[in-house]
Amino acid sequence: MPKRFLLIRPPVEEVVPTIPEVSLPDSKNESIFKWVVLQNLVDASLPYGLLKIGAWLKDQGHHVKMLDFGPHSADPTRERLHLMEYRTPGLDGKSTKRYPVYLIGNSFEECRELLSKQEAPDEIYITTSMTFHAKSVAIMIRICKEVFPRSKVTVGGILASLCPEYVKEAGADEVHIGIIPEAEPYPSDISIMDYVPDYHMFKSTRGCPYSCSYCSVHIIEGRNMSFRDWRLTFNEIKDAHDTYGITNFRAWESNLLVNASNHFEKVLDAIIESGMKVTLEAPEGIAPQLLTPSIARKMKLAGFTHVEVPLESASEEVNIKRYNRIVTTGVFEKSIQTLLDAGFLNRELFIFCLTGLPDQSLDLLISGMWKCWQIKVRPFFTFYTPIPKTLEYENYKIRIAHKTLGELHPYLWPFAGPTFTVKDMEDFLRVHFSIHPLARFDSLPLDSEVRKRLLRLLREDFEVREYSYQIKLNHLLTPDDAEEMIHEHGNPINKNCPRSLIIHPLMRDFIRYQEDYAPIEQINTENNANAAMVRSAEELEKNGIEFRDHLPKTGRYHSITDYWELLSRTRSECRDHLNRIRGLLDKDGTAVVRVWDRSAIQTSSSFFPWHATDRNSDIPAVMSAAEWKAMLHESGFETKRATIDNPYLDIEIKHCNN
Repeated sequence: MPKRFLLIRPPVEEVVPTIPEVSLPDSKNESIFKWVVLQNLVDASLPYGLLKIGAWLKDQGHHVKMLDFGPHSADPTRERLHLMEYRTPGLDGKSTKRYPVYLIGNSFEECRELLSKQEAPDEIYITTSMTFHAKSVAIMIRICKEVFPRSKVTVGGILASLCPEYVKEAGADEVHIGIIPEAEPYPSDISIMDYVPDYHMFKSTRGCPYSCSYCSVHIIEGRNMSFRDWRLTFNEIKDAHDTYGITNFRAWESNLLVNASNHFEKVLDAIIESGMKVTLEAPEGIAPQLLTPSIARKMKLAGFTHVEVPLESASEEVNIKRYNRIVTTGVFEKSIQTLLDAGFLNRELFIFCLTGLPDQSLDLLISGMWKCWQIKVRPFFTFYTPIPKTLEYENYKIRIAHKTLGELHPYLWPFAGPTFTVKDMEDFLRVHFSIHPLARFDSLPLDSEVRKRLLRLLREDFEVREYSYQIKLNHLLTPDDAEEMIHEHGNPINKNCPRSLIIHPLMRDFIRYQEDYAPIEQINTENNANAAMVRSAEELEKNGIEFRDHLPKTGRYHSITDYWELLSRTRSECRDHLNRIRGLLDKDGTAVVRVWDRSAIQTSSSFFPWHATDRNSDIPAVMSAAEWKAMLHESGFETKRATIDNPYLDIEIKHCNN
């Protein structure tokens, strides 16, 4: 006999750390709020399992109604937040900070009101996701029992599978552990929802052959892999695209590349051959050891706009011995190069760095993000939550025995204490997703321990420092800079003229490292200053002027204009560089060097060096005009003229007569 089923996804409870630059949607920098906090949490997933169950129940002739009380959009800034309560971060609960916990989606009052308008169902299926969402699930169960006291309430999903006792105590009539095998062959049925989502999930594998110490997939789904027919997966994508106009698809897969030649690659081939214009994502990341050039190329062609790759730790020993991972650092680096060779930009690669586990040292955590910056990709901090039944949880559960499941939320940093602090984790959040150390360095407090250690690494690692400053300076380019360059250096030079050299921070492939999160097409439109500078450089080169971003090792020049290389160097490095200029400059030649001027900097407080370093620091060298002239004299140069070009000082020099 047909039954009436009501399928429910509860509202999502999330902690939002209230720290400057990373707070609520009206933050002064909404992009940071969007990408740093909610992007990781709000759009975690559609209720994919419920949609498959709904399709199965409908096929059995039952009446199915679904109420999605969770977030509806892929854009977290479009969601409504309802204050639920406050929680204290850290291990010991002694922090003076209190973070708000928000329901995202519907409030409980709205849930009750909407439920009361429904015809009483025979059975209610409630899905669950992360274990730290436990409290909102318990409240949802209670509301359902109060509104429909005669309806059977069955709860499934991740929380139910890992913590069945909790769900049973919360009032569920039945707890379902694992998947419902009968529903697995069915595609997700969007028609049972009362709205059309702006993205769609698909999942076509089950199981995990690995046993990472922090992960529960192999516990919930088993170690044996199973694969859905690739044709069914493609048909589900095509149907959502053709029927509902959905163009954004997310492969919610833990092992997307296992058996890829017989599965995932075929899905990609079908998408490419269909000509569908879609964007694809794999939020759980791809296995570096299984990535091939063929797969990477097809991912790019099919519509992947960015790729997440797990590094987890910069320490190979930690990865292998503690996390039970099988990927070496060499394999990880090779996978990054494979993606770059396939046409992905550096700014499109996000690297998972597992952050906040018990006993992690701050230096180890920082080494992970620094590794990302060394290979010019973005660190993606996956803040740790201890998941019941995993090896990490079992090893350290005695330390968190006093905490509720909700207090294990990753943004409460439940193990912050002896080896890293809540403040350290807040600082990690401030630089989350940055493609280089200076991108949001100005948001770090002056007394930040993270800031101090990053400054030390900036001093030690010249290549990363230089790359960071070059990106920052490229962001400051204006169309006027291009015109000025042509005006000052654009006179044609014939073959008999002395050689001229211009050193400039211009990155011709700047788009690869663009800091913001706008689509490439938008960046190309907006960043006309960089394009203008590229055209100016090409015009100067046609006129016989060498245009570089680094001083050559050999050669002789009558004119050298260095707009760049002294702007990222320490005092001692500046002296070495000036000696190199002296070796390349003709005896009767002239040079212009651009440096940071102390007085100009002080009147230009919005400029980045004072954000990026301490005033008494030497990263980079910032001095008065008199101090620069003294250094130039020590290096064998005579100063002809010094001009302030706020916040720079341009100094024209020549060899000393003596």
